[in-house]
Amino acid sequence: MLNPLHPTAHVLTVAATGASGALFTRDLLLTLEHDERVQKVNFIASDNALRVFAEELGIKGRNNLVQQLLGTTSEKIQAQNNDDIGANVASGSYPTHAMIVIPCSMGTLASAGALHTRDSAQPCAYPQHGLGRRSRRDDLPADPNVL
Repeated sequence: MLNPLHPTAHVLTVAATGASGALFTRDLLLTLEHDERVQKVNFIASDNALRVFAEELGIKGRNNLVQQLLGTTSEKIQAQNNDDIGANVASGSYPTHAMIVIPCSMGTLASAGALHTRDSAQPCAYPQHGLGRRSRRDDLPADPNVL
């Protein structure tokens, strides 16, 4: 049952990085899969995350990645291609309630703070336009090296 104070189901983005901690990613996805407050999860795994999944969980490749992680298919969790800059979550105007970067290394956090991108998982971590919020981009200096 949804909380009457927050009656809408949430759309989340989960980005898995190459930092060690594949069990955290799997447990998070399982939790979100069973949470009725969550309507949809856009899941992005970096190439390095795939390597960690293979080493820590024995998961191979991107094919059926969500099914490999959960042990079952999911209607709620949709895998996005890490290299697809046209993916819905790569757009700053895509409506999402929150983004979780897991595990989040200091390097990944610093890249997001400096608005530096290497793949489609990172632009969606940037403040979003068109959602009634002021973008943090307006608060940052023009030169990200100033940070």
